Amino acid sequence: MRAIEDKASSLKCYLEVIRVIEVRGAGEEELEFIAGCGRLINREISESVQKRIPWFTEKRHNGLVSLIGLLKGKRVGFPNMFPIEISPWGPVGRELFVITCLFVTGTFRTNNGVGKRMMSSDIDIARSSSRKGVISFGYTDPKWYLPVSFFEKLGLSEISRNGEERLMMLVLSSKAEIPRQMVSKYTYEPVEGKIVVDLFFNRFCSTSEIEAYRVMRVVKEFRCVLERCKS
Repeated sequence: MRAIEDKASSLKCYLEVIRVIEVRGAGEEELEFIAGCGRLINREISESVQKRIPWFTEKRHNGLVSLIGLLKGKRVGFPNMFPIEISPWGPVGRELFVITCLFVTGTFRTNNGVGKRMMSSDIDIARSSSRKGVISFGYTDPKWYLPVSFFEKLGLSEISRNGEERLMMLVLSSKAEIPRQMVSKYTYEPVEGKIVVDLFFNRFCSTSEIEAYRVMRVVKEFRCVLERCKS
């Protein structure tokens, strides 16, 4: 009896949360929240955000769909959905939407329905467009922020894989074409007498850009040290 009461109480709380979730299109004033993944906790992130806002503005003009998830009026997350032709992470295809990021702030990531509501809103937008399917990336590690199981519950199915990365798809038209997952073909090529650093990064992701600039700073400092040693 106690177990039934506990389940009923949990369901009631869940339904109460669902009623106060709102998802709407992101305005220009919310690009900072999106570009900073909901946080501006230090100068490094703030500098990255200011560099990335123009990038997001350009992509929005080219078809990027950015939504904002609100819980009791507070911004708690966002999804970014690109036309596949301009998707910064691939895959290679046409006439599809790609959800490259579905972000929910840390304290709201579990058992509140925000992520599901935002994802459902993206799917509704895709259904009302001329796009023939929705693509997303899923990962087998349940602790990762885009677990395969989450997308499966929303009707997406695995169409290809690359290591732990799974390409998930929701088909919206019988004419949808299966996209091709991008696979790295990079091979390191050493140069005799030199230290070679090949750097790949994506401006779409704040973490990727920040880490890239850290590498560039270290390389520059190291080069200066070597030049002083030679002199």
